Amino acid sequence: MSTKKTEISTEIAIEELTTFLKKYRKKDFRRGKVTEEDIKKDYVDVIEAIEDGLLVFKNGNPVYTLSSPLKNSEGTVILKDITFRSRVRPADKAIVMNGLDIAKESGTYILKLLALATQVSVAEIKLIEKDDYTVLDQIASVF
Repeated sequence: MSTKKTEISTEIAIEELTTFLKKYRKKDFRRGKVTEEDIKKDYVDVIEAIEDGLLVFKNGNPVYTLSSPLKNSEGTVILKDITFRSRVRPADKAIVMNGLDIAKESGTYILKLLALATQVSVAEIKLIEKDDYTVLDQIASVF
């Protein structure tokens, strides 16, 4: 039996995430392409991060507290909180793609795009633990 500590109820977490998604995917909501069931399925890790108090929205922007903060060789925390940009423009995505063969280097593109959205270096992104990375990736997919 799990003794998971929940800071926020699932219903409130879904409401907060839905509000955020509507900001960036207005047309999809209007056209019925995004439903509550889609949100529950596609953003399960994000919902859990909200429930656990690791992901909050400040002025509509996601701020994520790493469950496993990055530390330097001396053990000092060098990265704990990640604040996403308020927006990633299509031109920014084109700049990230510049010089990449997307068919062969899709992983590099995803890393660079995540670095752009989170304002964290690619080198640091590579060091982030899997569970934290999954949440960041799901949020970045919205942009």
